Amino acid sequence: MKNTFVWATSLLALVAATSACSNSDEVAVVGKVEGADTLYITRVTAQKVVPVDTVVLTGGFKINLPTDSGRVAFYNLRFNTQASVRIGVAPGDAPVLDIDARQYLATYTVSGSAHSEQLARLYAPLRRAMLDLDSLDQVNQLYRDSANYRDIVNGLNILFGQTLERHRGQLIAAMNQDTTSLSNLFAFYQGIAQNNTLVPERDLDLFVKTNERLNRHHPGHPLVKRFDQDVKALQTAADRGKQVSQAKESIVPGAAFPWQALKGKKTDGSTFLPAAVQGKSKYLLIDVWAAWCPPCRTQNRAWAILYAKYGGTALQIISYSLDGTPNQANAQEEWISAIQADGLVWPHQVSSLQGWEDPLVGALGIESLPFSLLVDQKGTIVLRNPSPEEVARKLAGK
Repeated sequence: MKNTFVWATSLLALVAATSACSNSDEVAVVGKVEGADTLYITRVTAQKVVPVDTVVLTGGFKINLPTDSGRVAFYNLRFNTQASVRIGVAPGDAPVLDIDARQYLATYTVSGSAHSEQLARLYAPLRRAMLDLDSLDQVNQLYRDSANYRDIVNGLNILFGQTLERHRGQLIAAMNQDTTSLSNLFAFYQGIAQNNTLVPERDLDLFVKTNERLNRHHPGHPLVKRFDQDVKALQTAADRGKQVSQAKESIVPGAAFPWQALKGKKTDGSTFLPAAVQGKSKYLLIDVWAAWCPPCRTQNRAWAILYAKYGGTALQIISYSLDGTPNQANAQEEWISAIQADGLVWPHQVSSLQGWEDPLVGALGIESLPFSLLVDQKGTIVLRNPSPEEVARKLAGK
C-alpha cells in the first residue's frame, strides 16, 4: 500500500502568482523524463498552489518559468504517474533535471540551480523514509494472519518510530548543508504518515534560527514574511504555554489570588475594577467561560441557581468571558446574548474579548473551559475548578 506523504504541496504563502514578469525574469528549465508522458506545472505561493501549465512530454521538456520579480520562485513538477519534483528558480539559474517518474516516489538529479539542488537534498531523506515504511507495510500485510501477529506489530511500531527519528536527523543534516537557502522553508512542511517531521514542541529553536537566517539572507521575500509571522506566533504560543504551566503550580488552594490579572471591561464598556468585589462577600467565584463553550453554558445555569440562593454577602460571582476568538463574527453580541440566555443576573460580567489571547489565560494557568476558582473574603484561593456541588457545600458550611 502506498503511504501518503506530505511534501509541502501547499506552503502557506502570500505571493500573487499573477504578477507580471518580463522575459528577463524567466529561467529556462530543461529536463529529461523517463516513465511519464504528461507534466503538470504549478507554482507554490504563500496562499495557494497556482496552476501554470500542462506539458505533453516526448522524453523531456524545456520550459521558461518566471522568478518572483527577480527573486527565487518555487514550482511543483507533477507527472501523470503521480511522481513529483519541486524546483526553485532564481535569476541566473540554468536548471537541468534527469527524472525517473515511473514510480510515485521519483528519483532525479538536478544541477544549475542552488535552490533546486537544496530541495533535492531535502527530498532524499523523505524518499528513503517512505521506502522504509513501504517495506514495513509489506511485512505487516505478509504476517497479518500469523499467530504471533501482535508481537510482529509491536516490533513494526518500534521500527516505525526509529524510521521517523532517522528521517528527522537526516532532514536536519540536509538543511545544514545550505543553511541560508530559502528552500529550507519546505523542510518544516515535510512529514510522513500524517506526522510532521519537525514540530515546534521539539524543534522551536530550529524554527527560530532558520527564520533569523532567512530574514537576513532573503529580506522582504513574501515567503519569508509569512514564515516570520508563523514563527513569531509559535514563539508566543510557547511562551504562553510556559506561563500556563507555571501558573498551574502557583494558582492553587492556599495561594493568594492575583487580582492584577483581572483586566477587562463590563458589558456597558466601562472598566472592571477588582476592588468592586474584593472582601465584599464570604466567597467569590471567578468563573471563566465563553458563549461558544457548551459545557460552560450548562454550568452557567448551575451558578445561576447558586446565586439565586446565596447571592449577596455569602457569594459574589465574576463571570469572565473568553469570547473574541477569530471564528466569532460578533463576539460582543454573542457574549451579551449568552449572558441573557443563561440568566447570569449578577453585575460582574467581564471580558477583554480577546479569546485565548487574553492574558488571564496565562496568569491563571487555564488550559480548557470552563475554569473557575473559589476565593475567600481574604483573597485566598479555596478551590480550583470546583463543581457547583462543591461550592454549594462550602456555602452551606459543610
